[in-house]
Amino acid sequence: MKKHDPEYFRDVIVPFIKSKMEKSLVDHYLLGDHAKVVEHESTSLLSKDLNALEMCLLTDSLVRLGHGDRAKQFAANLKSLCKRDY
Repeated sequence: MKKHDPEYFRDVIVPFIKSKMEKSLVDHYLLGDHAKVVEHESTSLLSKDLNALEMCLLTDSLVRLGHGDRAKQFAANLKSLCKRDY
């Protein structure tokens, strides 16, 4: 929605997300608050509580904030989660 209809996202979705009492990692990411996204790293017990999408968003936020080494660690964790034996 953010890219498909940026005006709707800005005028409707952003105010809704901002009004939420408890914002999720995804909410912070959609608002562009990457510092808040990265705060979820410490509260998620080293990513054990994050799903694959949240790990991708966290990795992207780490890169945007200049924490490349930590981003590589999360990317490696994500890769190991996605690895399957066929």
